Amino acid sequence: MSFLRKQESRPLLFLWISAKLVLVKTGKHAGMTKKWTGVHGIFTKKIMYEEYWKLKEKPFENTPDPRFLYLSSQHEEGFSRLLYVIKENKGAGMLTGLFGCGKTLLGRALLTELPKDLYKIAFITNPRLSDIDLLRMIVFQLGKEEPLSGKTNILVALEKLLKDNFRDGRKTLVIIDEAHSIEDPNIFEEIRLLLNFQMNDKFLLTLLLFGQPELKEKVEYS
Repeated sequence: MSFLRKQESRPLLFLWISAKLVLVKTGKHAGMTKKWTGVHGIFTKKIMYEEYWKLKEKPFENTPDPRFLYLSSQHEEGFSRLLYVIKENKGAGMLTGLFGCGKTLLGRALLTELPKDLYKIAFITNPRLSDIDLLRMIVFQLGKEEPLSGKTNILVALEKLLKDNFRDGRKTLVIIDEAHSIEDPNIFEEIRLLLNFQMNDKFLLTLLLFGQPELKEKVEYS
């Protein structure tokens, strides 16, 4: 039971298949085992469910693989709104939801949806950084591999990257996942200030924040 409590965010179908495998182990599905004789006697070989169910890959892994994204009505709406914010250059958007509901998966799906030749993307998966380190990570993921010291140098490099992308006809997207884990209000202010990188008529980047429901309150009061 402790295992199930820790994994309560997993889809119900995973818990069902887990229960099925328990039944298999008790011998109610004889087709799940094979026996053969070797030099060490008789061995029992467990057949993984890929072979038994004729699957190509292991199902229900805990990684956000966009190939297995199921667009429920809520996920489809969320995905559509994110795409709208990005493609219409609306500056910023926020996606909130409970732990395990698929926020990171939607973010990964965005990476596969957006043409790589038209978008430069920074996907920050661990934002528990200082304001300078967060800026440095964004700059690094956007293509500046040389280490930078000093906030001024980082901001100058970021502005150059954004303007170069704009000149080359590319859009810049910054996604910050797990943004609810940011504790320092000053970091939210630093993130907001990224939207000051603008031309006269459009933003030079699009900023997306993903996080649990408390993120909304943190953003409103920062």
